[in-house]
Amino acid sequence: MKTVRPQMLAVRAVNQYRRRDVLAYIGLRYYLANRCAVRDRWGRDAATHVVLTRSSQPYFRTLHFKDFKDEATIEHRDIHIPGPNEAYAEAYLLQACAQAGVGLDFPAHVFSYRLAKDNTKVGMFEPYFRGFRSRHAAIVESCKREQDGLVLYTDIKRFYPSVSSELAHRVWQAECDRTGLAASARELGEKMLIDHAALKAPKCAGLLTGPMFSHLIGNLVLREVDKKMVDLLPNGYFRYVDDIIIVGTNQVVKDSRIRLDALLAELGLELHKTGKDFQVQSGEWLQGADDFKDDRQKPSWRTLIGSVKHLLVTKPKERDTLTRALAENGIRIPVPDYSESVRESNYLQSFTGLARQLWFKLKVGSITTGDLVRQALILRERHKTALLSFAKGTAEMVEYQRKRRITKLRYHASRLVYLASPDDLVELGRTLEPFPELRFHSEILNAVGKQDVSRLLSFGTNAVQSAAQPLRMNGRPVRCDIKEWSDVRRQGLAILQLNGIALADQQNIPLPDNELNQFARWDAGAPALMKSSDSFIREMACLHGCDSDRRHAALLDNAFDPDEELAFDAITQEKPSS
Repeated sequence: MKTVRPQMLAVRAVNQYRRRDVLAYIGLRYYLANRCAVRDRWGRDAATHVVLTRSSQPYFRTLHFKDFKDEATIEHRDIHIPGPNEAYAEAYLLQACAQAGVGLDFPAHVFSYRLAKDNTKVGMFEPYFRGFRSRHAAIVESCKREQDGLVLYTDIKRFYPSVSSELAHRVWQAECDRTGLAASARELGEKMLIDHAALKAPKCAGLLTGPMFSHLIGNLVLREVDKKMVDLLPNGYFRYVDDIIIVGTNQVVKDSRIRLDALLAELGLELHKTGKDFQVQSGEWLQGADDFKDDRQKPSWRTLIGSVKHLLVTKPKERDTLTRALAENGIRIPVPDYSESVRESNYLQSFTGLARQLWFKLKVGSITTGDLVRQALILRERHKTALLSFAKGTAEMVEYQRKRRITKLRYHASRLVYLASPDDLVELGRTLEPFPELRFHSEILNAVGKQDVSRLLSFGTNAVQSAAQPLRMNGRPVRCDIKEWSDVRRQGLAILQLNGIALADQQNIPLPDNELNQFARWDAGAPALMKSSDSFIREMACLHGCDSDRRHAALLDNAFDPDEELAFDAITQEKPSS
């Protein structure tokens, strides 16, 4: 029987949710193991039908690290992960929205969650950093025009959870009327919003944080605010999700913030009053004008990862050699197996066509395992040197200058999780410990360096997964000394088990036996989860099936499709937008 290569919607869903939560990714992979499901038609018809006719809400509440309330108390963000069927239906819904023009009339100075164009498979939305960098460039131009002016940075308090169900429905219906969105897509969006509200999540007015559809609704909720603020400040208003920057004279900035407050209040939203706001002179902001420009140094992280992906796709038999070489040099870059996915017939046909072209032969032939290791070692020293340099003097900085420095430290730290030598990991973690904004990375570096997740489990599933990925590459059991199992620690343990990470002292630890960990372990009693009262767990268990042993880690080891992106959790899961 002819195999079917995954089509657009399947690859988009996999790429988008892999960046959000590994549990959502694993669920999608089990769902898409049905080769009929990888067709776009399945997402449009079958997945949509299941959502429209279901009687329960399959969302799983995961706890992500958000911040510290005080020196010792960790604050978590509730992320509600949709079941695999809904995640796939979302891919169809957002594609239909893009084709109908839903949300395409946002002001130019709104940079967040722009719907993906038809020809991209990287996700349901354009890549995060593209919009972030565009916003920075636009602010720089505004500051150049207003060099004696002021820059105000502020954000909306608990944005998504504060959006009421009534408001979400109102903006969705109005946009469907405006664009003439197909009835099937309109009904699907309405059903998802009804299920968000029916879940009655803690401290949530109606719109869940976690589903991709919420990002589109969030933009629609703020569209009229954005338009009015851009009319008021044609070159001085910039938004990315709930972060807002205003540029102008002192009086203009003051008046604009009052106006923004009033507009948000009409929607039941509010800006943070203390702690999050800061102001800086335009001239000072321009000191960071080039902070996000490519310095064109080679090798770069981007060129290294691009070459790794290229080697794995075009020469899949080199995977074992590359894996060994990276491990021998203490490098923890994930190396998924693309061999199965590149056997799909239409991919091989396009590959064969490229292989006849001289430029492609030269490009593929120039990539070797030895060269990739050499590039990684160069980057190791470059990122380490930069991190140690930027750490000096940062403790005494405040507001914008500190924010700039913290951003740079975060950038280098996230890459050193994968690149730093085993001997350097703990020391680098200690270097970051004095900075509350970098405790996320400090704890990850310490956990990977010490092979000990005892403290990290309390940080949340995004922190645990960020460490789990490089820990998997180490291939050794980890220490986990836990006396009391809170909800967040139970979830963290499940993430380790989903990744196939063994505990060094497992025999001496009374492990929790909640349903998520039962699913993660998938032992003899796990098939009983197919009758769970939790609709998310039930769906996941049914998709796994009882005809095989646990295979979660194997999914993480094998790529779904040649167009699946390499994922780096310490980078992408660090701090999801609210």
